[in-house]
Amino acid sequence: MRVQESRAVVKRAFRMDTPAEIHRALGLEEAEERGVWEVVVARGPLVIMAHGLVAIDPDGDAGCWITSAEGSLTPRQASAALLDWERPPRRLVAS
Repeated sequence: MRVQESRAVVKRAFRMDTPAEIHRALGLEEAEERGVWEVVVARGPLVIMAHGLVAIDPDGDAGCWITSAEGSLTPRQASAALLDWERPPRRLVAS
């Protein structure tokens, strides 16, 4: 199969400018004290939240994740999204 350029742009999984939040799960004792199981750590554009999440919880050990209207991201998924956003969009079509 040959691939050639086209006018159709491959859609990215997440838009960088989507409003998003970083959440952190609380430990049992803290959750019982506060009456909630998670807290919002930060709010902003998805690209900034992805950089923040990868910086504070690169291995996913801290129980943090991102939520947005386009879906949720784990630290690993946020790292993959950052790599995807670094690449220019490709215009491909199989022939």
